[in-house]
Amino acid sequence: MVWSGPALHTGASRLSAQAALAVGAGLVTIVGERAALAEHAAHVTAIMLREASPAFDFVGDRVSAFAIGPGAGAGAQAPAVSPTAGVMSPTLNGMARARECAWCAR
Repeated sequence: MVWSGPALHTGASRLSAQAALAVGAGLVTIVGERAALAEHAAHVTAIMLREASPAFDFVGDRVSAFAIGPGAGAGAQAPAVSPTAGVMSPTLNGMARARECAWCAR
């Protein structure tokens, strides 16, 4: 799963998603704002698109990796992630602990 930057800032997330497919990820999903997803839809065919929500309810049990780059921003619009505390979502925290991710607290 790749977090997209906003509209007009979608290139890096799209490249990340395409790279994940190229190295063998079975399913790759780009998550973001509706306007950003419209841009992605014009460029990708093998990558799933999903609209983001503040509750992170778009993350399911099948997600094993989540890429968030600088295009996501650093302000209030950015996903709630902390390198020391893990992701501020119960679903993502559980996923991270279960897989012992390098970016979550142990």
